Amino acid sequence: MKRYSRFLSVIFFTIFLVGCDSNENTEPDKKIEIREVSVPAEINVVAQGNITVAGKGFAGGDVFKLVLTTDQNQVYRIDVLSVDESSATFTLPEGFATGKYQIILVRGNQELALGTSTINIVIASDLPD
Repeated sequence: MKRYSRFLSVIFFTIFLVGCDSNENTEPDKKIEIREVSVPAEINVVAQGNITVAGKGFAGGDVFKLVLTTDQNQVYRIDVLSVDESSATFTLPEGFATGKYQIILVRGNQELALGTSTINIVIASDLPD
């Protein structure tokens, strides 16, 4: 009987240690709060150019997710290039195609739809006057 009770004590102690993981996140994720967002209906930009989204509340480490509205499997995840108090800027990746995209902000495991925009890839016109 003594062996049996010692065996149960070891099992309960092991379960207690496994159940008390100190790495657990006890704080719920904070809701993303972006104010005064302005997503233009249409954006003309050169290939691999920068797009700036106006709004207050962007943070370093944010990610923009662009989803092609005509093909939900066409998704681009783009790290924010720069953030200031009134906007965030990102650079379009190589191979990005013209189309209508839903623009979503990702922060941690939270997502916030900012709007939809037709993004047109245009030819650079750096011709001298």
